[in-house]
Amino acid sequence: MKNYLLLIILSFVPFFVFTQTHRSSDSKKLNEAMKAYFFIKGQELSLEYLEKNEPSDQNLKKVIYNANQYFAKAKGNLSEYLISNLGEKKFVISEDSLTNILFESINFETIEKQSVITEINKRTNRFGGIPENIKSTLIYFTYEKNPSSLINDGFCYTFSSIGAPKSKGTDFNLKIPIVFNQKEGNRPNIIQSFDYNLDDNAFSFNILIKPNEIGKVTKTDITELISSNEIKNMIPQNAHFIKASPIYIEECNGYKIEYTQEIQRLDIKLNVHFTTYMIFDKDHIYGFTFGYNNTDDLFTKRYQLLITSIMNTFVLNTNY
Repeated sequence: MKNYLLLIILSFVPFFVFTQTHRSSDSKKLNEAMKAYFFIKGQELSLEYLEKNEPSDQNLKKVIYNANQYFAKAKGNLSEYLISNLGEKKFVISEDSLTNILFESINFETIEKQSVITEINKRTNRFGGIPENIKSTLIYFTYEKNPSSLINDGFCYTFSSIGAPKSKGTDFNLKIPIVFNQKEGNRPNIIQSFDYNLDDNAFSFNILIKPNEIGKVTKTDITELISSNEIKNMIPQNAHFIKASPIYIEECNGYKIEYTQEIQRLDIKLNVHFTTYMIFDKDHIYGFTFGYNNTDDLFTKRYQLLITSIMNTFVLNTNY
């Protein structure tokens, strides 16, 4: 039976709700970046002081090397970001000034070597012992250019639909990178929304659940839907269709569709790139809508890898 016309009617149009309409606050990101950068700088100054006083301590040298390696990506990306926002001259002046403040505020004579080594060993083990606001900024900048590695490296948590408002009795899990802010969805069928904290292109996504009122959706249904011109009618009229493809996950058929759309909210206009996954099981329809400000190919590739890394963690517990 050709169900694909029913798929259009029942599943698609209500799912596209963009949860975030502007980029991360420039001043907030700049402040957090400055704090994280000079956290690393203060750590380096303390280690340099110890090394100067005990140059032959091989264990200390190893700890310093590990710390420099572990924080290298974060420091490099933080420096690049600060220079691009402040200008190189102002950044150098700020760095010199704040380094002098650090020298004045750190009581080097009270630094105890073993305590520092213990603390650094914690910090180089998944940023342990670092204040949460600084830790999240360090993680963001460490993975700024390869956010799809966040889940593989364990910087994530498991979202479960069990007990979530509006979950409609579903039971599924999804791994979420810890750099995302989570909040309850603001539409009747959207159970959760997630914003990529500090991201410049307003990357966000939401999860939607609806009852499946059409029964089993086959691979043929999905193939016919995608091969027909009707697929392009499933996006808003002012949107630009990019592509659609069938997917199969957790013994369920579904599809993925990409398009761009210009959105206006109050006096803010955005050109948004959307990627939506629709997954059909026997009782429910699951919609995962990702959106970010339309940007260059480098960022698009980066975001698409991040989206794939998240969707690959989808587990439908009722299958097991």
